[in-house]
Amino acid sequence: MSLQKIQLVTLKDLNNYMTMDYQDEDIALSIHHQLVQLLHPIKLDMVVMLICIKGTLKVSLHTVEYTLQPNDVMYFTPSARIQKVTGSDDLVCWGICLSTRIIIRFLGPNNDLRDKFFYLIKHPVYRISMKCMSILEEYKKLILLRTGDTENPYQKGIITSLTYSVFYELLANLKVCDTTVEKTLVRQGDILFEKFIELIMAQKVKVRSVSYYADKLFVSTKYLSAVCKQVRGKTAFKLINELVMDDITELLKYSEKSIKEIAEELEFPNISFFGKYIKSHTGMSTTEYRKFLINQL
Repeated sequence: MSLQKIQLVTLKDLNNYMTMDYQDEDIALSIHHQLVQLLHPIKLDMVVMLICIKGTLKVSLHTVEYTLQPNDVMYFTPSARIQKVTGSDDLVCWGICLSTRIIIRFLGPNNDLRDKFFYLIKHPVYRISMKCMSILEEYKKLILLRTGDTENPYQKGIITSLTYSVFYELLANLKVCDTTVEKTLVRQGDILFEKFIELIMAQKVKVRSVSYYADKLFVSTKYLSAVCKQVRGKTAFKLINELVMDDITELLKYSEKSIKEIAEELEFPNISFFGKYIKSHTGMSTTEYRKFLINQL
């Protein structure tokens, strides 16, 4: 018997599964739409929060079947394997999808948020209050208003802030008392991953060596990468580079510093190495990438 191939689904692929109201390289929003029935297995390369507004949704996640009713929220981790999704004819959902790198930024050093995200790995479905649903309805109106304003040069920043606010509202409904018991049950790998991200985010200039963090955490580079792959679906090296590229992008886009000054600030050995690093991650030269970023303002 042949095994069914599992398709990897990225943010770019989401239009095949739901109607999108907004989409960029880090955020995709589908507000009050029907989901496409999913009858073949997929693997996610993102974080997803589904909010059931109306009807019934059945999801088979890692061979466990969950049933969502109105006011239920379901959390999907990066590398989540979804076998099947079916819904009632009257199903209406709100889908919020975020890239791994923006979730890491969102969590930052906040241990309370991290505890809740780790809790959701084990308990992906929970119910939110009617008050929270009413607040989300107001966010929905505001988000739809802002997504229509494509000429606003700060549209992405506004949408990002509103999306963060929605996440805060959703997590606020996951009571602290619900997570305290789970803290002692978090896998060793989850704890190691959390410490790894904290080490990266604590540095103003991020070290680009996996061995540096492995030494600090008293583990091998192979083990650290295996844990990252298991928890977030990406190697330690890839996660480091994504966060370094975030810093590079921010400086190139918003600062008036020269390319040489930025390379020195981020402790690249020389401007040539800096250019090759950017080329390997964007396919563009440093000058081309900066021009591309500025044109987005």
